[in-house]
Amino acid sequence: MHTTADDPKRYRKDEEVEGWRKRDPIQRFQKYLKNKGLLSDQKIEELEAQVKAEIQQAVEHAEELMKKHSDPLHMFEHAYEEMPPHLKEQREELKRELAEMPKEEDHG
Repeated sequence: MHTTADDPKRYRKDEEVEGWRKRDPIQRFQKYLKNKGLLSDQKIEELEAQVKAEIQQAVEHAEELMKKHSDPLHMFEHAYEEMPPHLKEQREELKRELAEMPKEEDHG
């Protein structure tokens, strides 16, 4: 089984990847529509910008909901009557890491 963390070069040669890239159904369909005069490079750019904006809006909405309803530090609570020392250490480490993280502005 493969995951997105896998290095694809371990099991696929660059030539094989490039061969399949040429068969990309999205690229092929775009070419077909352009040849029929139903799509232009400008329209593709507009659609891609629209999709990126929708994704950005969805990410921002999800982040707002997460801020409203959840603090990641709360995951350490309510599991034990008294938090074990190793979890206290992990909670403090996460707290420091969260404080050091830069704010994400753009996901597009």
